[in-house]
Amino acid sequence: MMKRALFLLPLLVAPFAAASPPALSPEDELKAIELPDGYRLELVLSEPQIAEPVLCTFDGNGRMYVAEMRSYMKDIDGSGEFDPISRISRHSSSKGDGVFDKSEVFLDQILLPRMVLPMDDRVLVGLTNSNDFTLYRDANGDGSADESKLWFKGGPRAGNMEHQPSGLVWALDNWIYTTYNSYRLRWNGSGDPLEETTAANGGQWGIAQDDYGKLWWSNAGGEKGIWNYQTPVLYGAINVPSQMSPDFNKIWPLVSLGDFQGGPVRFQSPEFKALNVFTACCGQTVFRGDRLPEEMRGNVFLPEPVGRLIRRATVRVDDGITRVANPCEQGEFIRSSDP
Repeated sequence: MMKRALFLLPLLVAPFAAASPPALSPEDELKAIELPDGYRLELVLSEPQIAEPVLCTFDGNGRMYVAEMRSYMKDIDGSGEFDPISRISRHSSSKGDGVFDKSEVFLDQILLPRMVLPMDDRVLVGLTNSNDFTLYRDANGDGSADESKLWFKGGPRAGNMEHQPSGLVWALDNWIYTTYNSYRLRWNGSGDPLEETTAANGGQWGIAQDDYGKLWWSNAGGEKGIWNYQTPVLYGAINVPSQMSPDFNKIWPLVSLGDFQGGPVRFQSPEFKALNVFTACCGQTVFRGDRLPEEMRGNVFLPEPVGRLIRRATVRVDDGITRVANPCEQGEFIRSSDP
């Protein structure tokens, strides 16, 4: 069978306070990951090139930007969480062979970056505790941003840093969307961006866009894997009972630790203390390329880090209703046995 490559940036999970399993090398970690027949994983980046990555995105030249929350939950008390020691790094393939062998620190000493959108030669960035968006530019070509300009003044934001906007998706309708905020923004040349009210989107960590420009939201705290995808959110956050196959929100991890919010009611069984529903879903994406089998096109992929897995969801539209299903019966597309 022809080997099929799927490239993923590993998501780091905070270590446990007690009885922490040993950290595995990338080579040993690969052995702990279960994949469908015919697929393989290739390591993109690991320590020391990056630390505490929370998102990655690509510019038009194939360079990858990684937001690194280097101060987030360094211990169980969150000591130094708001120290400005985080960064956005940029990685590229100098030989054009797809191997990221060149790394640069694009933006350093910042507070917990959570949104990155490459533009032309500028990058739009959103940080924690702020609704502002700032454009950064590497003017002298040394790999680090040396120019900045406030693009949208949204003002300060307070509260739990986990319940703050993410996403920053420039959709096909030419509007830029984030989670939490009930508004969208539009590029307006040299002037201030346009702002327009939308329905409450119900999103938490990440947004995906399909070929039709429709956005796919998730809400980890609400145990909603993917939702509000029936129509563009401008018209409303709409869900219908038949939009998911039975037990779609039930997940099938390999790891049994019982280390998650919800306690025993979220165990698969009293003996097998694995998570039974989405509770940390994030970073969903719709596969829109042509480097995987045609059956994958339009599928939604949803990471669930507490379950140490990635869900594949098939998508079809029947009588105007967009419906999703898990094609892996009592299983997942990718999952790890390593805590």
